[in-house]
Amino acid sequence: MTGRPPRIAVVDGASFVLPYDLQLVSALVRAGAAVEFFGSRTRYNGDLLDAMARLPGVTLHLADAYDLGGEFFRWEFATAV
Repeated sequence: MTGRPPRIAVVDGASFVLPYDLQLVSALVRAGAAVEFFGSRTRYNGDLLDAMARLPGVTLHLADAYDLGGEFFRWEFATAV
């Protein structure tokens, strides 16, 4: 053990289960872990992401609508080729 708190990445690409992600991240923070959350902000989940951002030791990495469009293009192209 290095003496540093463990870093855990939580990924929710579609942000469908964000209320459960918030509970999971809160529990991990209470256990002493540093958490990096990868997700996307929509008009429906802003309050949950703001609550998650206020937790100590949490880093948010949020995608925007342009990232989603890029993923659609990438998969469409990969399917066509």
